[in-house]
Amino acid sequence: MTSDIPQKKTDRRILRTRNALVTALTELIEEKDYTEISVDEITQRADIGRATFYLHFKDKDDLLLEKFNELVSKRVEELSQISLDFSKSDLAGETQRPLFPSPPLLGVFEYIVENQKIFRIQLNSANALNMSEKIGTIILNSIMQVFQSIEKNNPEHLQFNLPIEFVSAYFSGALLSSVKWWMLENQMQLTPLEMTRMFQPMFFPGLRKVLGL
Repeated sequence: MTSDIPQKKTDRRILRTRNALVTALTELIEEKDYTEISVDEITQRADIGRATFYLHFKDKDDLLLEKFNELVSKRVEELSQISLDFSKSDLAGETQRPLFPSPPLLGVFEYIVENQKIFRIQLNSANALNMSEKIGTIILNSIMQVFQSIEKNNPEHLQFNLPIEFVSAYFSGALLSSVKWWMLENQMQLTPLEMTRMFQPMFFPGLRKVLGL
């Protein structure tokens, strides 16, 4: 028990350092263009040495990914607890209800609006291709975690008849592509509700079939 204490203290110090750097970058992004922010400015704002910065992050893009991962993680737990609608039709038996209720999906698009500076910076990064791949991996792992949690919480109703890894990859790819289109091509002229209404019928009817519903 005693031997674990130094390790726990070290872990807390590492977490505090990383959080301080993420906070510093977030504050600077609100004040100036991301391309003008230097590592020196980040470390000065966080009151952390430059050498310490490079112990944790390769560069400011790497730190930005940490912030993105933090944003995504905040949504994963909420999405993992959503209640699913397993009925196949409404009371009149005419229209199929969405498997996932709109609020959580709507919340995803609203969350993107609230944090659009971070999302836009990453999508417009000079290293956009590499950044996009890393973002895709974060989203894929997060979606897989959500599906695994939902499956675990609904054992009587859910049984994926395709590999959950494949379904997660398909969904995360569709979501990321939709977000890119929305932010870069559409310039977010559509509202989160409009994006939800467009995305939901494109994906979830197929998911019902995958689940045998």
